[in-house]
Amino acid sequence: MYSMHTIPVVVNSHFHVYYIMNEFTAENWYDIGITYDDSDKIIQCLQKAVRLDPHHANAWHRLGCLYAEKKDDKTEEFCNIKAVEAYKIQLERFKREITNQEWKKQNKSIQSFRQNYDVLADIDQIIDDNLENLGYVYGNMNDHENAIKCYQKILDKYPTWSKIIELRGKHYFAIGKYVEAIDDLRFVIEEFSSKYESIYIIAEAYNAIGNIDRARHYYRKTIMACDEFPEDVESLLVKSKSSFELEEFKDSIHRLEKLIQIDSENDDAWMRKADAHFALHEEKDAIYCFKKHREIRKKNTKVGKQK
Repeated sequence: MYSMHTIPVVVNSHFHVYYIMNEFTAENWYDIGITYDDSDKIIQCLQKAVRLDPHHANAWHRLGCLYAEKKDDKTEEFCNIKAVEAYKIQLERFKREITNQEWKKQNKSIQSFRQNYDVLADIDQIIDDNLENLGYVYGNMNDHENAIKCYQKILDKYPTWSKIIELRGKHYFAIGKYVEAIDDLRFVIEEFSSKYESIYIIAEAYNAIGNIDRARHYYRKTIMACDEFPEDVESLLVKSKSSFELEEFKDSIHRLEKLIQIDSENDDAWMRKADAHFALHEEKDAIYCFKKHREIRKKNTKVGKQK
């Protein structure tokens, strides 16, 4: 049997191209798919990957993200469910493999022990990667409790891993555990002061527990952190929300106008701009912005249903 690396390639021969494509594994299709910029081409490759391997967790995960971008909620949900199933299957398989490797370690020579120890370390890393990805998928499904459990298992081994602490903190916030969210995210921004999204969530958490002074302090810090990313859409949105909470409505509008110049189809920006105009009693401008928001949402919903 030829491997994909040994089959001779003749570019102008449909037979050879077809034969090589048939030799591709699920992992081959996955690797090819993630090289594309065109989301439709990526989806085609990933669909081929999951047809060949229905338990290819990373492919299901990426498909879910791509369908989320396309606002195809039904297909996104299906892909996320399949990703969760696949990641769980992978985790169980790797746990069994670890048990097997540990048994081998106890029954072989020193040289074999070292080889098996390296394999064990590799499997351990794969398990951590799978737990992290499973946490992402649970997050996409708004299953915050299970996402936290995944991240906690990683933090049991690596208690100071900032990236995972930040993810856990965001999920704590989502389920109303504001004190825990503040503790996690303050740990993160001590190391990474430019994490504007985390700083903003800290501000929102303080606001939620009624500590307005601390909330205002962190809204100010959010704006300062966002200044490092003056042309970034997400940064401008977070900056405008912080200005709104500080009752600096004109500044909020100014930032949203800049955002809309970059992304005129951002329905969230139009809605927040409407809120700011209403706060300034500028009803005519507010109504115009609200209509734009509704028009974009309606168009996006229609596109999602068609896909």
